[in-house]
Amino acid sequence: MILQEYETEDIAEFTGDFIPLIKMASTIDGMIRVDEPTWFSQNMQAFHKCFDLFHKKYRDIKLQIIEGDMFRIRVFFIGTTIKHIAELAIALERVKAAGPSANKVYPAIPENREKILSHITDVVYLTFFSLSKTKAMILKRHLNGDIELLYDTDITYS
Repeated sequence: MILQEYETEDIAEFTGDFIPLIKMASTIDGMIRVDEPTWFSQNMQAFHKCFDLFHKKYRDIKLQIIEGDMFRIRVFFIGTTIKHIAELAIALERVKAAGPSANKVYPAIPENREKILSHITDVVYLTFFSLSKTKAMILKRHLNGDIELLYDTDITYS
């Protein structure tokens, strides 16, 4: 299996680090929209501390904060290829389907691995299970080679 280099505990630990950070950003975004400046200033320090710890722990993932009318985190994978990340994603149990677009996805099963990878160039569309819902994520390769993860801010991982 392609994820042999990663222990189940490592994947669970990453998920436990990443999802709360995204949830915090989503909550901050909601507070900005209802103009809660006191709450915002008190919690931004805690958010930045978590953000910095994440960067120290996961050096090949670059997070970028978007501030303004909205508060969101952009996620980039550094020093890898879109096919490698797609290959890792296909092997995950929660990933339901993958492909080059929302209209052209294949079930994420070992028999389809080569078919999926052969159609991937600059974008990968992934669907996965999140509690009882099906969600989607997109991996997009930028001209500088970084891979950006475009995600739904309502990610739930149980």
